[in-house]
Amino acid sequence: MALSSSTQHIDFHVDDSTFLCAGSVIDQERFVHYVAEELDVELGRRIPVYVFGNVEGYCPETAAACVTRDGVVFTSPRAAAHELAHAVSCEWRSGSAPAFSEGLAVSFELEPSESLRDPREFVTAGVAADVDYPGAGHFVRWLIEFHGLAAFRELFLTSPRGGGGGVLDVLEAVYGQDAESLFAEYEASAPHLWVPHRQCADLELLEPSAGTWQFDATFDCEDPSTLGPWVRDFFSYADSMYQSFLIEIDTPGTYTFERGMDTELWVERCLDETGLSEAEADSLWRKEPVSPIPGVMDIDLDPGTYRVDVLRKYGPPHQVTLQIRQKP
Repeated sequence: MALSSSTQHIDFHVDDSTFLCAGSVIDQERFVHYVAEELDVELGRRIPVYVFGNVEGYCPETAAACVTRDGVVFTSPRAAAHELAHAVSCEWRSGSAPAFSEGLAVSFELEPSESLRDPREFVTAGVAADVDYPGAGHFVRWLIEFHGLAAFRELFLTSPRGGGGGVLDVLEAVYGQDAESLFAEYEASAPHLWVPHRQCADLELLEPSAGTWQFDATFDCEDPSTLGPWVRDFFSYADSMYQSFLIEIDTPGTYTFERGMDTELWVERCLDETGLSEAEADSLWRKEPVSPIPGVMDIDLDPGTYRVDVLRKYGPPHQVTLQIRQKP
């Protein structure tokens, strides 16, 4: 393994096919704390995490990552949040019905969840491969947000690991209504989009000077200020280090983001709401994908707080600059 490091609850081992910057080591420890608080569990053991570019030979053939029954994580950077959520839920039980086990892990992933599917299609799945992962994540988050953690914990603890019709029996016993009425309630009340957990957590606000936000930083993977790889969306930027900050937009308009060569950006609106209707998502949810085109990037922004991720390819320490200003 190329790198080993430890935090309060995690022992990281990273092979030479990928990298994990010092800031992401810290951030993943924060993430584990957050999931534990959300699930109301006390972390009673250390979590060994093996990070690979490819988990082939360590996980089942079709799996992108995995957690063993005794809580050892084998993962790519992309799947780390999902697998760490599994590892924390092991404090409850090493597994549950696949729809609830995978759905819980999906609900803590870093992307917004906007997959409102019919739970009948996956809730009794006998193996993880038959679970609609986005659908299960959306449904599990609804169960917790609308019916509380205590009920979901009972569901997780008592559902058969092998799925099947017994899952419906447990659903009805835990929630005190027949499964069909519960599914109908979900379809009627669930939001179109769940905002990711910790969407803008632990980021500092960059203040403007004379109307210009100036970001100057040294990207150094061994320094806690730098994170990586960047895994916040399905884009393939697993070769990028990054730093992030917040900006507060007071005046609607077009804002120019001017950065140097080989510097890429992700701009995402920070939202306090956990769930959005389709109309709210269309009007409030804002993310500008990373652009590989160097130089100037113009973005129309409404008033609000925005997360800005600045990306550069993994390499030796180097300087990065970015200027943001409103166009006249």
